[in-house]
Amino acid sequence: MINYYEQIYRIYQDGCLVRSRCREFLAEDNDPSLVGTKRTNITWENLEEFDAKHGHWTNFTIYNTRKGRRIDFFALSDGHTVKEWKTDETGLSYEITDAKISQASLKDIMNYYNSDLAIKYLLERGLTALKN
Repeated sequence: MINYYEQIYRIYQDGCLVRSRCREFLAEDNDPSLVGTKRTNITWENLEEFDAKHGHWTNFTIYNTRKGRRIDFFALSDGHTVKEWKTDETGLSYEITDAKISQASLKDIMNYYNSDLAIKYLLERGLTALKN
């Protein structure tokens, strides 16, 4: 069965919460992304892979400079940056909380990016359209 879920993503810098964001999505009950709370440390080695997978949910930008990589946080007013040539570790960690079933409006379902999944969701709930 397909349900509408919400999951909270949090980014920590040296143990302090930097960003918290809620993600709402449609998924089947057996989807592996729904299982448990996961916390991942972000290092200089896995930074590129992390950015490719979760970059649109983060609040920092990665720059490649002559000296090395630099991470700029655009949510912090002090212009905080982490520089590869000054620190051995980023001090960043990323937490994805357990997904909870949420209520979705019809507008949210109709505007969902995966139309096949949205149609299945509506059909499971008995909403159909008849052609005349």
